[in-house]
Amino acid sequence: MGSGFYISKTVGIVGILVGVAALSTIIALSVVYSQEKSRNTQVSPTNGGTTATSTTPTPTPSNKPWDQYRLPKSLVPDHYTVTLWPRLEPDSNTGLYIFTGHSVVKFKCVEDTDLILIHSNKLNFTRQENQQLAMLTSTSGAAPVPSIRTSWLQTVTQYLVLELDAKLVKDQSYQLYTEFTGELADDLGGFYRSEYTENNVTRVVATTQMQPTDARKAFPCFDEPAMKARFNITLIHDHGTVALSNEHLTKQPSMMEVFVSSAETINITIGDQHVLQTVFEQTEKMSTYLLAFIVSDFSFINSTIDGVLVRIFARRAAIDANQGDYALNKTGPILKFFEEYYNSTYPLPKSDQIALPDFNAGAMENWGLITYRETALLYGKDFSSNSNQERITTIIGHELAHMWFGNLVTLRWWNDLWLNEGFASYVEYLGADKAEPDWNVKDLIVLNDIHRVFAVDALTSSHPLSSNEEDIQKPAQISELFDAISYSKGASVLRMLSDFLSEDVFKQGLQTYLREFAFETAVYTDLWKHLQQPVCCLPLGLCARHLPSKVDEIMNTWVLQMGFPVVTINTTAGTVSQQHFLLDSNAVVTTQSKFNYQWIVPIRWMKTKAPQNIFWLQEKSVSVEDMKVGGADWVLANLHVVGYYRVNYDQNNWERLLGVLSTDHKAIPMINRAQLVDDAFNLARAKIISTVLALRTTKYLKNEREYMPWKSALNNLEFFYLMFDRSEVFGVMQVLINEFLERITLPKLSDSQVTVLDSQLTSAGLQEALKSMTNRKAPGPDGFPAEFYKEFWIILAPTFFRMVREIEESGRLQPNMNSANISLLLKPGKDPAFPTSYRPISLINVDLKILCKALAKRLEKYTLKPKLIRKQDATSTIVYIARNVIGQSLAWDFIRANWPYIFREYGGGSFSFSNLINGVTERFSTEFELQQLKQFQLDNADVGFGSGTLALQQSIERTQANIRWRLENQEMVLNWFTAEGKS
Repeated sequence: MGSGFYISKTVGIVGILVGVAALSTIIALSVVYSQEKSRNTQVSPTNGGTTATSTTPTPTPSNKPWDQYRLPKSLVPDHYTVTLWPRLEPDSNTGLYIFTGHSVVKFKCVEDTDLILIHSNKLNFTRQENQQLAMLTSTSGAAPVPSIRTSWLQTVTQYLVLELDAKLVKDQSYQLYTEFTGELADDLGGFYRSEYTENNVTRVVATTQMQPTDARKAFPCFDEPAMKARFNITLIHDHGTVALSNEHLTKQPSMMEVFVSSAETINITIGDQHVLQTVFEQTEKMSTYLLAFIVSDFSFINSTIDGVLVRIFARRAAIDANQGDYALNKTGPILKFFEEYYNSTYPLPKSDQIALPDFNAGAMENWGLITYRETALLYGKDFSSNSNQERITTIIGHELAHMWFGNLVTLRWWNDLWLNEGFASYVEYLGADKAEPDWNVKDLIVLNDIHRVFAVDALTSSHPLSSNEEDIQKPAQISELFDAISYSKGASVLRMLSDFLSEDVFKQGLQTYLREFAFETAVYTDLWKHLQQPVCCLPLGLCARHLPSKVDEIMNTWVLQMGFPVVTINTTAGTVSQQHFLLDSNAVVTTQSKFNYQWIVPIRWMKTKAPQNIFWLQEKSVSVEDMKVGGADWVLANLHVVGYYRVNYDQNNWERLLGVLSTDHKAIPMINRAQLVDDAFNLARAKIISTVLALRTTKYLKNEREYMPWKSALNNLEFFYLMFDRSEVFGVMQVLINEFLERITLPKLSDSQVTVLDSQLTSAGLQEALKSMTNRKAPGPDGFPAEFYKEFWIILAPTFFRMVREIEESGRLQPNMNSANISLLLKPGKDPAFPTSYRPISLINVDLKILCKALAKRLEKYTLKPKLIRKQDATSTIVYIARNVIGQSLAWDFIRANWPYIFREYGGGSFSFSNLINGVTERFSTEFELQQLKQFQLDNADVGFGSGTLALQQSIERTQANIRWRLENQEMVLNWFTAEGKS
């Protein structure tokens, strides 16, 4: 769910052309959209009834309850009855897509109050007979019902405010009725619309994304995760469409009936419109952010696993092309795995999964109706890479894990988001491993999560996993938590916890936690208590040897302070020490920690091939006689990289480890070979070891045949490209790596790993190495047969030219064109001719500038054509552009010039802003760029940065570190590559 973006330099140039078109379209649409909104501040419902009108003016801000972002504790919802009618055609007067609805919420008064606050955002309400925006009644009749004295919308804090003329009585239940109208906008949040074209017909889908705070855009509700309730949802929709929600329909049709009859719905007439009404069974007790309702004309496939109906919904063309088959086949094994892992049956009677053309996140764990991006659920051999297949499996694992952890038991408030998302990000690999046992996918958490989040958590602008509840109030603050720390660091520390407890103990505690808090909410410390119980039930004496402290005492050092340690082992003196690892050695930490940036560190280690017992480092420095070695012996710590820390050694031990890598690299576990490379490069960036020592760890790769060490090395060399691709170092470095790769056989990898690795090799300008491999004889059992590359060229060449033709004919990019595929087709050469028809091998000789110029001519006339790039892909497109050295300044200038428009279009809660800011500024390494960043922050202070606020601060800190690193290392790196090139 958040592995970042990667693109080659070549594709970056092509991407500039595409991206400008896409972004120009976005800006144009945002202006039109804003104009339409300002002209239509009132929207009239078309289902009869009174006119939906704007509310009374918002009172002057004050320190009143409605000025607070958290709900008061006086009212607790019990049940909602909600009816919604989305219009899949634009209104004839305004041109806007709308939905109308009415809702009844039953709630209990737990503290006497004369005020009702209920969340509402961007909804227009119909006034009732008493001219108020809602109607209040009692469900018990035991006490008089107060009248609503006044009502209004508090837009800043997103409330419908109802002041009463008397108090609601404690322990009494009441009902609140509202009628409302909202816009079915294309903003990817709340109840929104998605569009696609099929058989030359534009079709509209009404769908939802409620997390974290957008259920209030669909209907008025107590929109906080602890405010669990049951829901009865009814959808009104057109004939020929199908309605879905979290639960089954009240009357279950056969599979054929869903699309050929209305047996499961009621035919009704509203005014002069004949429509369908679909009623769903009451949900389990659940949080508002997990609600979902969808109206579409999608098709589906299905199967039944132990009584649970599993369905995959998607566009009819996608289902007809069997693109949902893979997801359907893998859902069953993953679902069964989690039932066993949690020792709990799946809580619902069905599991629907639907692929949406427009979806901002990767996927969303709505209970019983999981929504996905199409690329995260649909797989087709004609357009999907094998890495897509791997991603589909892990994302399904992530979302199904939430059906219990997050949905059945929900965290009380968003400050504990890390536990919800971190847990799912950890066990997604376990579920995927069950579905695809031959992939060895569990180890990939090291590359995808641990190494990824280290880069963020090594900054002084990082943050702890858990925040104080009172510090997370506003929707933008909540959205800001959906970052690499919550997902990847959360996954990393929970994996470490599972390891030192043992998986059996971890599962026992998890299972009792789920049983106790089923259908309720919890806080993260509740999990620690349940994990402690099976530890203390171990045989007498084992507990003390197993853990040095209680679970909560150990984990608090990882959860309540930011960052992580670097553990230094001195094998000459026999000492082990820890210190807070910072990527910038000059950075100053201003955030205080009650633990003084000291951790309780579980160290798994080995001594010259022999694994040792776990060692617990609880002090800043201790003496460990067993870690003192000499001669040819060596020590390796963080065995299998189960710990969330980096490791440094004395120079003698580093030399011994390098010697083992060069002579007998398999003596070191594969996952630790990847670790040694990554640790060394990052320790060098922090000036703990020399950059030359880090570079030396890559020399053994000529003998490496595994994916993870190679990927680790390429990820770290990528930083060198970003720092030096505008300097003289780049050419020397590129030539040496080209020559190095030409002399070796690439590692033996799975198809999905080939896709990832090849795209990175190409990004470094290594097409020549790939070309040489196409003509080489089959290298033997440990390498790729040459036929693989020949087939690769032949397959991709027609795809590229099909894309060009589609641009010419329709103005739209072929939607599934993979950036890595394009990059593999392009190489600077001497032939100035742009080929008019594809000739697979001759593409190697196409001059990049000529090719881009030809593409530019074809794209120019489509610059402002709508929907060239979907909104969900716009931010990643900008990042792709910025990854190219030429596109860097273009993307950055565009963002600086248009930030208010971008921010307004995507909203302060967009999850994409952090990726956008980090991605565009990743290459920054000059004082000029640093000053531009600071000026950008200053110029847009009034506009804001939403979920990208922290990312902007991190970018400034990272740029400062990059400036110093370049100045201190450029000459050294140039000399090393020059010397190696001569050797």
